[in-house]
Amino acid sequence: MTDTMRRTQRWAAMLAATTLALSACDPDAVSPTTDVPTTDARADAGGDDRPGNTDAPLDDRGATDLGSIDAPVVDGGGLDVGTGDDVQGIDVPGPDAIDIDATTCGTGLTACAGACVDTNSSNAHCGGCGQGCTGGTTCAAGTCVCPSGQTLCGGACVDTTSSAANCGACGTACTATQVCSAGVCATTCGAGLTSCGGACVDTQSSAAHCGACGTACAGGSTCVAGACACPSGQTLCAGACVDTRSASANCGACGNACTATQVCASGACADSCAAGTTNCGGACVDTQSS
Repeated sequence: MTDTMRRTQRWAAMLAATTLALSACDPDAVSPTTDVPTTDARADAGGDDRPGNTDAPLDDRGATDLGSIDAPVVDGGGLDVGTGDDVQGIDVPGPDAIDIDATTCGTGLTACAGACVDTNSSNAHCGGCGQGCTGGTTCAAGTCVCPSGQTLCGGACVDTTSSAANCGACGTACTATQVCSAGVCATTCGAGLTSCGGACVDTQSSAAHCGACGTACAGGSTCVAGACACPSGQTLCAGACVDTRSASANCGACGNACTATQVCASGACADSCAAGTTNCGGACVDTQSS
C-alpha cells in the first residue's frame, strides 16, 4: 500500500468520525449520500512502479466529502436582553413605572396623579383628585374658599364692599359715574376710603392698593397701616417673605446662602440640624409645630 493510499484511508476515517459526531447532534444536518470521489485508478497519479506493488482501488463506501458538509448552526435560544431596564429578558420596572396607589400613601393622604396629597388642603386636589381651586380661592377642609372678607363671584374672589361690578352682592354693578362704597353704589367714596378704579378701598389695609392705588402686596406680605409687611417672624427678601432662621438661601439675613452640603439652623449655616428639628430641603424645621 502506498503512502498516498494510507493518507487517503486516514482522511476517510477522520471524515467518518466527523459525520458520526455531527449526526449525533442533528441527524438531518448530515446527508449520508454525499460522497468522496473514489480512487479506482492509481492514487499517486502515475502509480507506484516499484516491483511487487499492486495499487488496489479504494472501496466506495459513501465516505463524506468534507467540503460538502454544512455544519448546523446551534441556536442557543439566547435571551433577549432588550433595552432600558430589561435585564436578560426580564422586565424590571423603573422608578417611573411604579404606580402610587392608596396602599402606597400614608394615613390621611390620597394618591392623585402619581403623588400622595392631602385633599383637605391641596389647592390642586381639593376634596378629590383633579378638583383644583381657582379665582383666588384656597383649599380649606376639602373645600375651595375665598379669603376672609371676600366672596366668590363669577369664578373670582372679590370684595363686595368695594367692587364696582359686584357692589354689595355678586352681579350688582354700579354705573360708570358711580363707585362702590361700603357695598353701596354712590357718587363718592365714604370717609377714609379712596376710589381706585371705581372701588372705594381703604389704602391702609387693602392688599391690592396698599398705601396708594395699584400698590399691591406680594410674596406673602399683607397691608398693615398702608405698608406691605411680612407675617411675624418672617423677613421680606427679594419680594418674598422668608424665615431667615431656617431659609438656606437667606440664612440669618437676606442673601446669606448656605452651601449645598449645609443647612440653615437657627439663622446660621451648619453641617446638620439641631436636636428636635428636621432637615426639609436645606431648612431645619420643627415638624411638630411648623
